[in-house]
Amino acid sequence: MDLTLIEGIEVRTALVILSEIGVDVSRFPTEKHFASWLRLCPPQDESNKTKRRRGHRKGTNRVTIALRLAARAAGKTMTPLGLFYRRIRSRLGGLGAVKATAHKLACLVYRMLKYGEEYVTQSMEEYEAKIKAKMLDTLKRKAAAMGFQLSPMPTQ
Repeated sequence: MDLTLIEGIEVRTALVILSEIGVDVSRFPTEKHFASWLRLCPPQDESNKTKRRRGHRKGTNRVTIALRLAARAAGKTMTPLGLFYRRIRSRLGGLGAVKATAHKLACLVYRMLKYGEEYVTQSMEEYEAKIKAKMLDTLKRKAAAMGFQLSPMPTQ
């Protein structure tokens, strides 16, 4: 599998990933386990429905550091992954966006190594249409909860 097809992952990043993990990721049952091992998931600190806020866990793994750098590089591109980074950055800030994008990259890498799937590049138009459809569904649901109904404006 060619990991360099993913936006943000270059040859050196792919070499770090393959040297640390190898090509066999069968020791991780799911991509969520893989991302958790890389410490790219939010911690679950909860006891009796009381959430204890703690700082981010430090990721000393070389793969984690490489994926965070790749996420930062992908955030500067005009690709769906870069748009995802900028959209999350507007809500969570820079560190949260880097972590979320690195989590997404880790899931892509896991799928490529585990199932042998090729990375299919999504076009910006498809991604923007998907985001707009999600926003429209959210608006309709919120309007229905408040007792309103949305109707589209007539086109001229």
